Amino acid sequence: MQKDLNVVILDIDGKPMKNEEGKETTVKDAVVSSLKTRLRSDDENSNMFQLFEIAMKVNVKTKCELTAEEIAIIKKRVNSMFFPEVVGRVYEALEK
Repeated sequence: MQKDLNVVILDIDGKPMKNEEGKETTVKDAVVSSLKTRLRSDDENSNMFQLFEIAMKVNVKTKCELTAEEIAIIKKRVNSMFFPEVVGRVYEALEK
């Protein structure tokens, strides 16, 4: 499924969310961050190389082709790492 993840994340009031440097945060930023971060739930059975491959695919393109499995992995990791506003915007972008 072709997905455009260069969408700016809007807060609950519809204003762009910004990072520490004042740059608008995109869905792509959140997705790549969740894939690069080691979570407490990760163990020796976690497929870190698979996470790396998905992160590279998402990071290098404006729009990328994601499988249903990759979308499920992204949703699980974003849900474990971010607060509801970010999770909601990421899910919206992945479900379009």
